Amino acid sequence: MEKTFKDVAKSTIAQDEEGNVLYFVKKAKDANDRDHVLSLAKLKTLEYRLFRKMREKWRNFFSVNRENKHKVFDVAAASKDDFNKIVKKFKAESSEFLEGG
Repeated sequence: MEKTFKDVAKSTIAQDEEGNVLYFVKKAKDANDRDHVLSLAKLKTLEYRLFRKMREKWRNFFSVNRENKHKVFDVAAASKDDFNKIVKKFKAESSEFLEGG
């Protein structure tokens, strides 16, 4: 299972899209019975997890314009220090992904 996790983590979005889903199944004992899904595990590619992490970080720089109900970039609200903190946190979290995968 660890090998499968690492193989999926290393694959690209073009190859495996978001990743794979593993189903843990209790097989039926006879033909009249059904298999039962006991659990499932979602394995995401490293590339997908990094893109998702970037998207979440960028959301911190957007605010909702209540009148138009769309998101606008609010440069005035985001200081350089705020930006640097987010980048530093992103780098640290990304390094965790790389070390784990």
